[in-house]
Amino acid sequence: MRPSPAAAVTLVGVGPGAPNLLTLAAVQAIESADVVAYPVARADAEGMAAQIAAPWITAEQRRLPLLFPMVAEAEPRQQAWREAADALAAEAEQGRAVVLLC
Repeated sequence: MRPSPAAAVTLVGVGPGAPNLLTLAAVQAIESADVVAYPVARADAEGMAAQIAAPWITAEQRRLPLLFPMVAEAEPRQQAWREAADALAAEAEQGRAVVLLC
């Protein structure tokens, strides 16, 4: 299946940490996404990027926390990056517009 033209993964920087400092383009990307992905350090955490963007994330959007463990060893981090990339690609391949909050 080919992704629809709207299907994409867009990286959105959430800036220095204050919601009122997000750019208009960032807010528009968040609001138009089907899926909002964001990093978390632990499976049970919300994630700082999601907290910053929360005013523009709706209940209709799918939230996709991506686990990025904060460890010194390279292998767990590299594995997490591969899993996150696979999860983002799978969403886009299903025709969904995805934003990854950074």
